[in-house]
Amino acid sequence: MRWSALYNNAAPNAGIWPFVTLGSGGGIYATDTRLALSGVSLFSNRATEMGGAIYVGSSASTAPSSSASLDNVTASSNSARRGGGIFAHTVPTTLRNDTVASNSSTLGGGIYWLSIAPRAYNTSVAYNSGQDCSAFVTSGAHNNDTDKTCGFFAAGDLPGVDPFLGPLTYLGAALPNWVQQLAAGSPLQDAGDAATCLATDEVGQLRPIGPACDIGAYEQP
Repeated sequence: MRWSALYNNAAPNAGIWPFVTLGSGGGIYATDTRLALSGVSLFSNRATEMGGAIYVGSSASTAPSSSASLDNVTASSNSARRGGGIFAHTVPTTLRNDTVASNSSTLGGGIYWLSIAPRAYNTSVAYNSGQDCSAFVTSGAHNNDTDKTCGFFAAGDLPGVDPFLGPLTYLGAALPNWVQQLAAGSPLQDAGDAATCLATDEVGQLRPIGPACDIGAYEQP
């Protein structure tokens, strides 16, 4: 999926026991498949159980065929019982230049994972209620969180740092979408890794703008 916005969706529990469908994946539910997102915003989605914005899962406990690649994704103001932003269950998941902010859950407000830790590059996980991450995510460097729960302690990482994100805003750019811009003085600006930053941002702008690329889905002019 490319250049899309998914918002105000809900995944409630449904059915009568034992035929109950657990409410997961308020914005996207993907299981036993290869999910690839690029330039996608997900906001104000909710799930009763897992993955307010995105649920990815696999029925295989070992060597799953499923995978998830999230590039230039903004997940903001989503909610679920676990994994308000992203819930990844036994799926190799890669986050590149993503912004996962202001989501809420009882645990893993930003990211909740089981069995296989996601790998993150140039990604900000910020301001999430119920911890930014349920457990340490594998850092490919140059990541940020606000409460040090994501395990971002590699080269160029900014653990426990306020990224100065602005509110979710619609930008009518070359590829219009909803983004969270960086306020003046944001430590995320020009703090990305040239070797791993994506060539364009969520709205199609070329990276970098300035001496280096920014951490997150949006490249601040």
